[in-house]
Amino acid sequence: MSSIQQPNGSLCPHYLDIDEELLSQLSSKVAKVRSEDKELFDFTHHRITVFDALAEGEVEVSEEEIYEQFDRHRPKNFVTVIEGNVGTGKSELCAYLSHQLQDDGRPVLHIDKNADLLTIMAEEIPQFYRKHIGGELPGASNVERLQKHVRQNRDTVASLVVAKAVLNISDLDDTDVDLTSSEREQLEEFVRDKLTAISQRGDLATKVSFVDPGEIENFSYLNVFERKSLEDAAEAWNDAIWEAVRDEYDTPSLDQLLKRVGQDFGEDRPVLVFEDFSISALDAAKLRDFMEDDSTENNWDFIIAGTQDSTEILHTQTGLERHEFYRTNRPNSSSVIFLDEDSCVDFIRPFLGYIKYDDGSVSYKRDETNVIVDIQSPATASKCSQCGFCDDEFRDLFPFNEGFLQRIYRGLDEGDQRPRRYVEKVFDVLEDYIEEFVDSPASSDELNGLHNARTVHDDIYSEESVRQLAKWYGEESEDLNALVVDARFPQAFGFKEDLVDDLPIERRTVSLDHGGEREAWIIPKTKQQKKKPKRKKKKQKKRQKSKPDPEEEKIEEVKGYLDTWRENPDASAAADLDVYMRTALKDALDELTEGFVLQSDGELEYLVGGNNDPFVLEGQGLRNRDQIKIDPADFTTSDLLALLRYGVYREMSPQQADKAALFDEVGTQLTGYAREWRSTIRSEYLETNPNLFVRSAQHREFEDLVVALCGVAAMLDDPWEEVTAERIQEAYSADELTLDADLKNILSDRLVQEKQDTITEFMDDTEYIQGLVGDYFAASDSVLDLQRIREHLAEAPPAEVLDDLKKSGVQNLPSDLRFDSNTSVKNIAFAGYNVDDALDTVASDEDAPTAASFVNHQLRGVNVSNVKEYIENIRTYDDVSPDSKEILGKFATYSQDEIDAVLTACTLQGDLWERRGTHASIHGTLAGLKIYEHELTGTLTQIDLTGDRAGGDMSEFVKLSDRYTEGL
Repeated sequence: MSSIQQPNGSLCPHYLDIDEELLSQLSSKVAKVRSEDKELFDFTHHRITVFDALAEGEVEVSEEEIYEQFDRHRPKNFVTVIEGNVGTGKSELCAYLSHQLQDDGRPVLHIDKNADLLTIMAEEIPQFYRKHIGGELPGASNVERLQKHVRQNRDTVASLVVAKAVLNISDLDDTDVDLTSSEREQLEEFVRDKLTAISQRGDLATKVSFVDPGEIENFSYLNVFERKSLEDAAEAWNDAIWEAVRDEYDTPSLDQLLKRVGQDFGEDRPVLVFEDFSISALDAAKLRDFMEDDSTENNWDFIIAGTQDSTEILHTQTGLERHEFYRTNRPNSSSVIFLDEDSCVDFIRPFLGYIKYDDGSVSYKRDETNVIVDIQSPATASKCSQCGFCDDEFRDLFPFNEGFLQRIYRGLDEGDQRPRRYVEKVFDVLEDYIEEFVDSPASSDELNGLHNARTVHDDIYSEESVRQLAKWYGEESEDLNALVVDARFPQAFGFKEDLVDDLPIERRTVSLDHGGEREAWIIPKTKQQKKKPKRKKKKQKKRQKSKPDPEEEKIEEVKGYLDTWRENPDASAAADLDVYMRTALKDALDELTEGFVLQSDGELEYLVGGNNDPFVLEGQGLRNRDQIKIDPADFTTSDLLALLRYGVYREMSPQQADKAALFDEVGTQLTGYAREWRSTIRSEYLETNPNLFVRSAQHREFEDLVVALCGVAAMLDDPWEEVTAERIQEAYSADELTLDADLKNILSDRLVQEKQDTITEFMDDTEYIQGLVGDYFAASDSVLDLQRIREHLAEAPPAEVLDDLKKSGVQNLPSDLRFDSNTSVKNIAFAGYNVDDALDTVASDEDAPTAASFVNHQLRGVNVSNVKEYIENIRTYDDVSPDSKEILGKFATYSQDEIDAVLTACTLQGDLWERRGTHASIHGTLAGLKIYEHELTGTLTQIDLTGDRAGGDMSEFVKLSDRYTEGL
C-alpha cells in the first residue's frame, strides 16, 4: 500500500462486504454460471447479434429472430448451430435461448461445458426424464452400470473391452493383429485412460475419441492395418472399441437414448442445448444422423454451440440444407457485432451495476429489447442515496468512469476484444481495488498489458499514482493540451492535497464532457514550453510555425506504450519503443563496462556486437550464457522514460544523446546490471568452468591458469629466476617478455620447428597474459596482490596447471572472449596448452644437470680479481700458446657478478632437479640448458693447458688451469 488513504478509511460502501460468490458469478468465464441465477442473467444480458453463417456477405441476425425460429408444434427435429471463436458469446446466446424457451414452457436439458459423455447418458438425460416424464428411462441403468464400473473398476473394464475390440478388429479385412503380452498390456492401459476421460468431469470439456490418427502412427500396437489411411484406421478402432463397450454392457447410444426420451414427451417438444458440441465426439456421427433424420416421430429442438472444428461434422449436405447455422464472430477475427468501442460501456454497465442493485442503489430504465436507456434514481434508503458521492453518469460504474472502461476495451489486442475477455479484464482490475492491493484501479498491474498511448507532462512521471490516474480517468482537452480529471476521483481514492503541490497540476472548475461544471485537476500532457515573444510579421510574408524536433515527436509518439512494454516487451504495439529501450540499455552497459571488458580498467573484453544484446528481458525466453536478465518491472516509469529519451536520441541523433542525464536518473540501477553482466561472463565461461581442466584437477580455477601462464612466460623469459609471486610481479611490470636468447638457441637443436613456433607464438602473446594478470590480481595500477598469487602458486606450480588443461575444454571457450580482434582467451589458453606440450618434450634432458654440475664444480670459490691478476701474469709468458692466452683473456672479461649469477643458476637447477613434479622437471631442465648454452660454459670447456712454456714461475697458472680442466 502507498501513502494514499481511502477517504474516511473505507472503500465504496458496496465493496466493504461484497459477496464473493456474486463477484465470481459476474466475472465467470462461462455464461451458464450467470444464467443459473435468472434475475442476474436478465439484468446483465446484452442483446446479441450474430451472422447468418450460410448467407453470402455479412447478414446480421438478432437473438430474437433466432428464437422465433423455434416452433413447439414442429413435427420433426430442428437444429440451431452456433459457431464461433472462444469467448465470442456462444454460451451467452445458448443461455438466452434456454431461458426464453423455459419461459415458454418448454422442457430444456442444458448440457454445460464440463459434462462428460457418460455423465450425460447416465445422469443428465435420465434425471431430465424423471423430472418431466417420471419413472426410469429404459436402457439408462446399463449406462449407469458402465459409468460405475469405469469409475471403480476401470482396469477390469479395459481388459474386457480390449479383448472384444481386438476380435472386432481381427474380423476386418487387411489386418494383422498379433499382439505380444506387452503390447496387449499397453493397449489395455491406453483404453483405460480413454475410459477415464469420458467418465470424469473436467473444468472445460475437450474432444475425446478412443483413438486419434496420430496415435495410430505413434503406437505400434494400434498400427495393425495393411492398407488403411491413419484416419480410416482411427475410425475403425473407435468403432471396434465403442462396439465392444456396448456389447459388454448392452448400452444404448446417445441418439438411441434421445429417441426414447423424445417419443415419451409427445407433443411437448423437449430442447437439448449442447454448450460445447465436442463433448459428444464419441457419438457425434450417430447423433448427427439422428438430428438429420427427417422422421416425424422425432421431436427434439437442438441448440448446438462450438468452435467450427467441433461442429464440422454437422456440415454435411443434409445438415446444411436442414439446420440453421449462425456465426458469432467475424471471419478471421474474434470481434463480434454487439461489442465495440462505442457499445463497450453499456455492455459492461449492468455487470458493475448489479453489485449495487440489491439495495436499490442502481436500477435501469430499459426499452422493449432490454437495452438500457437511463439509470433510475437510487432508492431512498439505499447506500448510494445515503452516500451521494457519485452522480448518475458513473454511479453504477464506480470505481470506474466511462472513459476508463472504454480505454480498457480499446487497450485489448484487436484479436482479444471478445466479450468474455473484456469482462474478465474489468473484474481483474476491480478485484485489485476491492482487495485493496492498490489505492486506485488505475494503479492495478492488470492494466500494464493494455495499450494506452495517453501521456502526461514528464515531471508527473515522478508521482506514479497521479500519472496513472490521468492516463485512465482523464478526459482529453485539446485546448488545454491536458487530461482533465474529475476531482472527485482523486478525492475518492484518498489523494492528499500535498501530493501534487510540486507537480505542474492546476485545480479549477471546468465544464466536463458529460455536462455540468466540476472541480477538476488539469494535468498537462507534455512539457510546457516557454512562449517566445511575438514578432511583428510583414504582411507579405507568413512565418511558418517551427516544427518540434523529430526526436521529441518520436518520444511523444511511443512513450504512451511504456506500461505495455514493461508488462510485455514482446507486445506488437510496443515494437517500435522496444528498439529504443534496447538501444539505451545496451549502450549504457557498453559505457559502464568500458566496452564490455570483464574488469574495471581491464583488457579482456567480450564481443557484444551487431544485433546481440548482453541481456534478455523478463518474459522473452531463456537466458543465454552470456546474458543477464533485466526485468522492466524493476524500473519506475520515470526511469523508463529516461531510457526511452536516451534511446531515441542515440538512434536518431547520436551526438545529442545525453548519457550524463541518463546516468543521473538510472545510473545506480544500470551500474548494478553492469556488475552483474561482468560477473555472469566470468562465472559462466571462466571461473566456474568445469570443463577447462581434466577430471582429476577440476578443483582448479581460472585464476590458477592466469598465474600459470604468467609463471611459464616468466620462466621462458629468464629460466634462472624461480617463479615466485615477486617474480610474477616483475614479469607483469616488464615492458616486454621475450624468449631467453640462450634458451632459444639450444631449444632450436632439440625441438622440431613446429614446437619451436609454438613457444615463439606463446611469448608473442605475453602482453595479453600480463593484461589477464592485471585484470585478476592488480591491487593498484602497478602493484599485484602478492599474497593471493602466493596462494595460487602453493596450490599448483605453473607448468602443472598447464599440464592439467583439457583440450576440449579450451576449445569450448568462446571466441568472443578476447583482447583484440585477433586474440581471444581461447588463443591464449591454447598457446599455454601447446607450450606445455612442447616443453614436456625436453623435460629431463640429461645435458641440463651435467652442465650445471660441471660449471658449479669449476667456478665454486673462484675470486675473479685474483684470477684476472694471474691471467695478466700468464700473458707475459712466451711459452704459453696464443690460443690459451686468448681463451683465458676471454674468461677474464667476466665480472664477479656474472660468475655469481651463473653459480646461482647452478644451485637453482640442482634444487629443482631434486624436487618432484612436472613444473620442477621442466624448469630445472630449462635452467640447466641455459647454463649448457651459456658462453661462459663454452669458455670453460675450451681452456687448453698444452703448448710451449717460456720459463718463469708457472705454478699459479697450472693450479688454476688444473681447476678449470679437471674432468674434461
